[in-house]
Amino acid sequence: MKKISLIIQQEFLKRVRKKSFLLLTILVPLIFPAIIGGITFLGVRETETAKPENIQVRNEGKIALENSSHFIFTETEGDVSDLKNDFLKSDDFGLLVIPSFDPDNPQGFVLYTKQNQPPEKISQLEGLLKSKIHDLQLVRAKIDKATMDRLNPPVNIQQVSLTEQGEKESNALLSMVFGGILGILIYMFIMAYGTQIMLGVIEEKTSRVAEIIVSSVKPFELMMGKIIGIALVGILQFGIWMVLISALSAAAINYFGAGEAAKQGIEMTQKVKEVPQNEAAKVVEQIQQLPALKMGLLFIFYFLGGYLFYASLFAAVGSAVDSVQETQQFQLPITMPLLLAYIGLYSFILRNPHGDISFWLSVIPLTSPVAMVGRLPFDVPLWELWLSMTLLVFGFIFTVWIAGRIYRIGILTSGAKVNYRILLKWLLMKE
Repeated sequence: MKKISLIIQQEFLKRVRKKSFLLLTILVPLIFPAIIGGITFLGVRETETAKPENIQVRNEGKIALENSSHFIFTETEGDVSDLKNDFLKSDDFGLLVIPSFDPDNPQGFVLYTKQNQPPEKISQLEGLLKSKIHDLQLVRAKIDKATMDRLNPPVNIQQVSLTEQGEKESNALLSMVFGGILGILIYMFIMAYGTQIMLGVIEEKTSRVAEIIVSSVKPFELMMGKIIGIALVGILQFGIWMVLISALSAAAINYFGAGEAAKQGIEMTQKVKEVPQNEAAKVVEQIQQLPALKMGLLFIFYFLGGYLFYASLFAAVGSAVDSVQETQQFQLPITMPLLLAYIGLYSFILRNPHGDISFWLSVIPLTSPVAMVGRLPFDVPLWELWLSMTLLVFGFIFTVWIAGRIYRIGILTSGAKVNYRILLKWLLMKE
C-alpha cells in the first residue's frame, strides 16, 4: 500500500505541476461561458439583423397573405412555366404557387426555390399558411376568430412532486437541462482522463521507464497508482472549476445588478408573451429546490466509479501496445458503451427518465455513469440508485482485475503484434 501511495503522489504532482494543468484549470471556466455567450450574442444579432425573404406568389386560392418579419409576399399572375423562368432571373427567395383548394382538404401547394432551404423557414411558411386556412374554415363555419379563441383557452399545468417529506414544485425542463449537463460532463471526464492513463502507460512503456519501476513495485501497484493519481487530479480540477464558475457567476450578477437584470428580463419576456410577474422567481426557486448536495456527491461517485471502470481498461490497452496508432482496434470496444450511453441520454433518458430503457442504461455498469447522472434531477427511486451503485462497484472491481492480469504481462512486452487472442492468453495465464 505504501508503494501505491508513492506512485499516486508522483502521478498527482507530475500532472498538477504542468503548465497545461494550470492553464486548463483557469481558462475552462472562462472559455465555456465566453463561447456560450458568444454563440448566444451571434444568434440574437443574426435574428435582429436578418432581412425578410421575398416570395413571389401565384395566388389562385385567394389567401390574404400579410408581410411579416420573415417574409414579404409579392402577388404575381401568369403561366407557371413563365413565372418559374422569371423567378430564376430574380434574387427572390422563392416562388409560391397556391392553387384553388378546399379549406377542409388543402392540397397542391408548391414552393419553388433555387437552393435546398432549411426546415425552419419552410416550417414558418407552413405555419403561416395553416393559420390563414384555419381562418377560412372559421368563416365557412360562421365562427368569428374572437369566439374561437375564447372557446380554446390556454391551459398550464403546475408540476408538483409529492414525497414523504412533503410537496415541492418541479420543472421538467430544468431537470432535462441539468441532467443533460451532468451526463455530458461525466462522458467528457471519463474519456479525457481515461485517455491520459492510456497515453501515460504507452509513454512509460516505450521509454523503458516502466521496466525500471516494476523492478521495485508490482505491475498491479503501478497501474493502480497511476489510475488513482490521475483520478485525484480530475477531482481537484473539477472542484476548482466549480468554485471559479460559482464565484464568477456571483460576481457577474452582483456587477450588473441582480434586481435590475431580473426586472429587465421579465419586461422583455412579457413583450414576447404573457408571463406571470413571479415566473423568474419561480424558476430560481425551482433551481434552489434541486437536491444540489445529493447530486454533487452522486456525481463524484459516478465520476470515480465510471473512471475506475474505464481507466483500468484504458491502462490495459496502453500496456498491450507500443504506439498510439495500435490502440485503435482495442479502443473502439471500450468507447462504444460510453457513446451508447451518450446517445441514449438524449434519445431516451431525458425524454422518459423512468422508462425501461432508461432504467437498464442506468444500472448496467458499462453505461450507468452517464445514464444515471442524467436521471438524478428526476427523483430516481432509492432502490434503483443503490442497485446502480452496487453494480458499478462490482463492475470496476472486475475490470480492474481483468486489466491487472493483462497489464502485468503487457507492460514488459514490446515489439510483439498483439491481438484479442493474445490478450485472452495473457488474461488466463497463471501467476
